[in-house]
Amino acid sequence: MLSLYTYQVDGNIKVMMAAHVDDIMWSAEPEYEYLVEDFLKQLVIKKQEEGYFRFCGREYRQDFNTFDITVTCKDNTEKILPINYNRKLRGLDDPATAGEIAQMRSVIGSLAWIARQVRPENSYNCSKLKSVVGSALVKHLEQCNKVLKDTISTSERGLFFKAGVFKFEEALLITITDASWAGEVICYDKLIFPRRSQYGYFTCLGVPDLWDGDVGYIHFIGWKSAIIKRLCRSTFRAETQAMTYGT
Repeated sequence: MLSLYTYQVDGNIKVMMAAHVDDIMWSAEPEYEYLVEDFLKQLVIKKQEEGYFRFCGREYRQDFNTFDITVTCKDNTEKILPINYNRKLRGLDDPATAGEIAQMRSVIGSLAWIARQVRPENSYNCSKLKSVVGSALVKHLEQCNKVLKDTISTSERGLFFKAGVFKFEEALLITITDASWAGEVICYDKLIFPRRSQYGYFTCLGVPDLWDGDVGYIHFIGWKSAIIKRLCRSTFRAETQAMTYGT
């Protein structure tokens, strides 16, 4: 679990610190850095890094000229191994073996973790593969390896946070939702349940100016894509379910 702490003056955040097990990440306005230094003196700190470092499996990089921040999972992405399976004398609709399904679960789990951290565009692919893994066919093994290959080839992609575009205390909390209708399937014990709907949402922090217009900076802080649990018999119901999940 990640713990977040802040130090505020007159409602404005001056110091922000995140802790996970024995790792600490912090930022502070220059005149308040002494507070962090006094705190760190009470601990045994093996190493301090600034500008570029790893924290909870992610790489953080800050541009010292613009102070913009980029977050990636390049190292963890490139460590994921593809599913090893024999394609010879097998059709695309032939069932996968138990060992191949176990490998597929491992790959999907790793891809899903990357998607949750810094690659929201992969959320749908992970959800779709997860919905069929229990009754996977050879074609699903191929799809899974293709998603992995594409993800590794773009491992430097991640989240980008533009510095100074809004104050944290003044930011709008924004939810963006959408849904497809009746285009997905779920597989349970080789039983196929068709006509399922998919939802997706983003939770963002945005500039206050978005109240008065539709253009402005936003920072993504959460997202998800998954199959709607209920069977939706109209696009309106699917959209409503997506909005419910998002809010």
